[in-house]
Amino acid sequence: MDKTESLREFMQTILQTRASFKQAIQRSLRKHNIDITYEMLQVMACLWKHEGVNQQELADKTFKDKASLTYLINNLEKRGLVVRQEDPNDRRNKLIMVTERGHVWQEKMQPLINKIHEFAAERIDMENIEDHITFLRKLDNEFKNIQ
Repeated sequence: MDKTESLREFMQTILQTRASFKQAIQRSLRKHNIDITYEMLQVMACLWKHEGVNQQELADKTFKDKASLTYLINNLEKRGLVVRQEDPNDRRNKLIMVTERGHVWQEKMQPLINKIHEFAAERIDMENIEDHITFLRKLDNEFKNIQ
């Protein structure tokens, strides 16, 4: 197999692994009767780390376009998990804030997410994980430089 074909297979494997991870999270959410999608959970997880960001920052951090993010935020608002607040520095800008209910959900969901990460960590050779992270970040930067 040449380098190009190897890279193609590597990228396909990354995508398949991501899809399997997403499915594992979705199964866990359904099993525990948590009415939230994987995409909503991604947004919430980002907000739990970076509360009070505007929609563009949130889009950048979650790798989602603003249109789909608007839909997700609207659904999270309907569930009472987030609210939009006016930015005191720019009234045109809205900051996305986690509600008290959203923080309660974090306490409920975080152990489920941690369990999936722990399950995977028990099966992975952790000695090389930093090398893999470094490699993937380098590859990410290379893709960003393609004209």
